[in-house]
Amino acid sequence: MNIGNLLFFALYFVILGTGLDGQIPETELTRAAIGVLADKTRTAQESFIRLDAALALLPYRPREAIPSILKELELADINYNFEKRAVDSLARYLTPGITRKVRKTLKKNHKARWAVRLLCEVGDPGDLKYIEPYFLDADADASLIPLLEDFGRNAQAILSELLHYSSLKSCISAQILGNMGFTDHRDIIKRYAEDNLCLIVALSEIDAECARGIAISYLESDDMYKRRRAAANLGKLKDSTYLPYLLRLLEDDDTETACNAAYALGFLEDTSGAKLLREVAKDTQTFEGDNARLLFGYLPPALVGPVLHPFLTGDFGNPTYDALEALADLRDTNSAPLLYKLLELENIDIQRLALDALAKTGLSSSAEYIYPFLEADSYQLKEGAILALGGIKDSACVSRLSLMLFWEPYT
Repeated sequence: MNIGNLLFFALYFVILGTGLDGQIPETELTRAAIGVLADKTRTAQESFIRLDAALALLPYRPREAIPSILKELELADINYNFEKRAVDSLARYLTPGITRKVRKTLKKNHKARWAVRLLCEVGDPGDLKYIEPYFLDADADASLIPLLEDFGRNAQAILSELLHYSSLKSCISAQILGNMGFTDHRDIIKRYAEDNLCLIVALSEIDAECARGIAISYLESDDMYKRRRAAANLGKLKDSTYLPYLLRLLEDDDTETACNAAYALGFLEDTSGAKLLREVAKDTQTFEGDNARLLFGYLPPALVGPVLHPFLTGDFGNPTYDALEALADLRDTNSAPLLYKLLELENIDIQRLALDALAKTGLSSSAEYIYPFLEADSYQLKEGAILALGGIKDSACVSRLSLMLFWEPYT
């Protein structure tokens, strides 16, 4: 068998095994898979393959896997998602020895984001001195700031300093300080809120009336960009005060502002903007024809049905493809019956996307609809079925999947 195919199945069986009620089956099949993973951890040329193999090996041979994972992280030759996955996996195996190594890494290179992530998982106040240089670096990743909450009130000094950084960093920091019960930053937030819409979220928890006044001035502004930003952010506050203002913005001359208002209304359980979102998704001119992907990515739950489901009743081109990709990210189980119908279409691309979406739902009842694709002529569909059955993590699928070890897709 082609070693690439064997690695694929080794990863599959190990990942499937670790997902079954926390039990790791000790079978001959699993031991063979572990052997393949151990070999690829050492010998694969591509960094992401070495790391993928090491992460799958971790629950079985942590002493062998951990040094390999740390080495790949230090090489910094992996993307953000791989880094996060590696750190999340390592966090369950942290020892004093690993923690010391991470601290040494940050002493040498304060920009080692993965090391900051790991120390935040530990939450030892003594480690703040190692991670502070990273957070106070102007180029630091703002998405890591919430990790400071793990240090509790000990992180106040860093968070207070970040209030004076970019609007995004100041917003996140203000929110966390408020969650911790600190009130001495209120004046800073009020002072900057008029020019920094992001801070209105934090201000709303301190002085709701003051925040509403500023927010409404944005929604009614003659400045298109102010209206656009306000509509994009205020729905998340779930404050019904903004409902009539957002409804008016559905008629805004600026399409992006109107779409943002439709989104915001969705967070308030109002679906008045669903028709607009569907129409814009079908438009192939605005936003360089990428409308559907941009619109569907982060839909609030109330809009999933009225916006996405109509595109799942047939093949509507890009909107259907983008709706399927969005459903995979949203893990929406209510869409499963529509996905089953799409599997009947004679369109390999749509069938594959439907399989990918079913994989994310985790519904064991999907298995009977997926099984036929294990015998599909298309490599794409056969692979999709294997991954979908792995995604639903149903032990009843193992016997069927064991047979796929003998599949030679390239012969």
